[in-house]
Amino acid sequence: MYSGEYKNGKQVNLHNYVREQNITNREVCTYWVTVGPYTTCSSWTWYPDYTPGGGMPPGYMPGISGPLYLWAPNTLLNAPDQTKGILDRKDYLKSFNLNTGGTLHLYVDQPIANSSAAYSGVVNPEVGHTFVAIEQNGIVRVVGFYPSAAVNPFTSPSASPAFINDSGHPYDVKLSLTLNATQLSDVISKITNYSTQYNLNTNNCSDFAQQVSAAGGVNLPNTNGSWPGGGGTNPGNLGQDIRNMSLPSGAVIKTTGGIALSNAN
Repeated sequence: MYSGEYKNGKQVNLHNYVREQNITNREVCTYWVTVGPYTTCSSWTWYPDYTPGGGMPPGYMPGISGPLYLWAPNTLLNAPDQTKGILDRKDYLKSFNLNTGGTLHLYVDQPIANSSAAYSGVVNPEVGHTFVAIEQNGIVRVVGFYPSAAVNPFTSPSASPAFINDSGHPYDVKLSLTLNATQLSDVISKITNYSTQYNLNTNNCSDFAQQVSAAGGVNLPNTNGSWPGGGGTNPGNLGQDIRNMSLPSGAVIKTTGGIALSNAN
C-alpha cells in the first residue's frame, strides 16, 4: 500500500516518491496466508524510503515488482451512469456537418496522474477512463464506451456495450486532432456503427478510443498493462504513451489535466 496524496477522492501523487530512482515510502507484507486459490497478507511492516536493489524486502516475490495485492473476488468495475446513456448514436451526432472538418478530442483519465499504472487501490479500485469528444463550430458531443453493467475482472469481464455522455468528466491527458471532412465522417461512422461486445481485457474504453482515433487518421501507441484477473489496453499506459508520442500534423497534446468539454448546441 503506497502513501499518497488524494484530490477529490483520486490519488494524484505518491508521497516521498523520486521518479528517477523509482523509490518511495511504502508498507510491505511480512507474512502471507494462502487459503484455497486466494493469497492475502496478514502482517504489514512500514519500510521508509525503500530503494530497489541489494535484496528484496519482506513481502516481495520473485518476478513481482511490488507487494502482491489481490482484489476481492466480487470486485465490480466500470459501472455506467445509465442516466447519461446515449440511446441513439446517429441522432446524438446528427448536428455535425459532414461536408466540413472539425476536431476530435481524446481524453484520458489515468488511475494515477502521469503514471502508467493500470489501476490504483485494492478496495473499489480506480481503473481510469478514456473517452472522446467531437467539436465543430461550437457544436460538441462527448462519448464514452462502457459495459452495459459493471463487470467482474475474474468471472465476467464481458458485457453488451453502452455509450455514455461523458460531458464534464475530469481528465489527465488530452489529445486534440484536426479532422478534414472525410476524417470527420469516418469518425462519426465509427462511433455510430461500433457494436463490438465490451470486454475488460480486449475491448474496453481505451480500445474504443484508439479505434476512433484511427478512423480520424492517427494510430495511437498501444502498451498493455495488467491488473488482477487480466490485462490489456488501459488509460494508465495510454495516457503515458500519448504524453511521450511524436505529435502528428495538426495535433495538440495537453498534459496538465482538467475538465472535458460538455455537450453544446
